[in-house]
Amino acid sequence: MGTAHAGAIPAGEAGAQIPCYDIRINDVGFYRSVSIKSKCGQTNKVRARIASWPDGPCWTIGPGERRTHYYRSPGTFYNLTKR
Repeated sequence: MGTAHAGAIPAGEAGAQIPCYDIRINDVGFYRSVSIKSKCGQTNKVRARIASWPDGPCWTIGPGERRTHYYRSPGTFYNLTKR
């Protein structure tokens, strides 16, 4: 089993479009997830975009809050968009 795409990614990679978020991706195996933690100074609405699977819900995330979206293979995390 590989570890590609697992762990934290720097802003700007894997399509992350909002630099003040810590994004942790687990795109390995059948059950997958993306965890998003806000490091922004304000509350934002964001959505995790998933390729080959339904996107995550539109979340309102305040400073310091974390949300996790779970999905299955063949889905892969595509990007984080601000709504």
